[in-house]
Amino acid sequence: MVRVMVNSTPGDQGSWRNVRAGLDVDGNPVSRYLQMAQIPTASSEDDLNTTFNFLLNYVETVQGTRNITVTLISAGSRPENNLANNSLSATLTFGPARYLNMRAFRYTHTGPNGDSACRDKAPAGTSAPWEHLEFAALATRDVTPFSDVQIIPVYDSSHDPLDNSHCNAFDPARVWAAEILDRMYPDGAVRAPILQPENNEAAGCSCWGSNGNRLMNIKDWMHTYDHLLAEELTHSYPGVYACCHTWDSASGYPRPIPPSKPGWLGPFVSVEFYTSTVAIAGSIPSEYYHAFDYMSYNQPDGASPYTYCKMLNYTSGGSVYCPSSVEGGGPTKPSSGEGNITANTNALQMDQITKPGVHNSTDRPEDMNPYLYVTGWISDTGEAGFSPFEIINSSIPISASVGTAYTLKLLDGGGNTLRESSFDLIPQHSDPPRKGFRSLFSAYMLWDINTASITLQQKDNVLAKQVVSKHTPTVMV
Repeated sequence: MVRVMVNSTPGDQGSWRNVRAGLDVDGNPVSRYLQMAQIPTASSEDDLNTTFNFLLNYVETVQGTRNITVTLISAGSRPENNLANNSLSATLTFGPARYLNMRAFRYTHTGPNGDSACRDKAPAGTSAPWEHLEFAALATRDVTPFSDVQIIPVYDSSHDPLDNSHCNAFDPARVWAAEILDRMYPDGAVRAPILQPENNEAAGCSCWGSNGNRLMNIKDWMHTYDHLLAEELTHSYPGVYACCHTWDSASGYPRPIPPSKPGWLGPFVSVEFYTSTVAIAGSIPSEYYHAFDYMSYNQPDGASPYTYCKMLNYTSGGSVYCPSSVEGGGPTKPSSGEGNITANTNALQMDQITKPGVHNSTDRPEDMNPYLYVTGWISDTGEAGFSPFEIINSSIPISASVGTAYTLKLLDGGGNTLRESSFDLIPQHSDPPRKGFRSLFSAYMLWDINTASITLQQKDNVLAKQVVSKHTPTVMV
């Protein structure tokens, strides 16, 4: 958005009225004009009504350098003493477009049908419409540093509904989706929303998945232009906002905020999607605390400089960031555990839906290596458990240690360590927070045929153990 600040000096005829501003951009033969009913004596940054606000289109922001010129045109025959200051030019430099390409899941559940005890609004067997993700993508695009957000549906559980008898279908849904996503993209760095039909106690959750894959449960609110997906996406980069607390002033947000409504945009302006992309100001003449950051739970909402700049840094792996003088700016590089970058410079093509490597038919058998796919859970009480194991053959290396808190070990018959891989739990977030929340983990380990048992340890404390069967599994139809 280009905001044009203007000044004026009232004369014998009073304030300047019905003044137009024209914007010319190199490469676009069409000039655009906006009109202001009354020009202020001085524009105010926190009042959109005192500035001319032009939204540049896609063609005008493609990579490269171009000049823009704004010209003020007074109405009627009113004379001006100085025409030389009615025009202003600037040179803008645009970097490459940055895209967020996500996959999506949705599920149905077995009931209960509208049980008030579950606060459930979706009858059993129903699914949220896929097209609602279009609204979520547009709303997310306008508050995050992506040129475009595209969401491709990949899996639907309608053929195998999830059990909702205890009002928690979203829990098995995240396990179901995480295991599919990890198998599809074992080298990670893919984000995916799980569109849930019920409006249960969890409005949204994140984050889990292996090697940087991240899943986000979201209620079916997206058709209301809600920023729920943008919020959960931002939580999936823990360095931007600490998971489990949506607005954390201790995270470094420096501007004073009203205690009853944290996250105020202050003197800044953002954009948001509401049927179309519109500008939104932190303050308006009739309401000082008018707009808020989309991470604050307060509405109307846009993106504060702090959140936008932190997301720019984290979604680029620290290669692009705001100046240090700007809230959230500076070259702080994300940790290796958060290097799951999903922004790229290519728009989504249909051939990108299935990622090459693991299931690539051109891979030669001699190039494939067996990896043990390990998933499970760890509770805040110290209990843990494994989900069913699976062998994945891959021609690319997909095992990685990402932390030190927990260790997976492959042991031989004598208890000797054959291989090990360490990890930290991914910070997980739930709106609202829930007691007894089980943290999920998933990882790949290069398989060793001499493995007799698999353990999950926290230092020397064995939390879970699985003995490898000596019998070859059989399948009967």
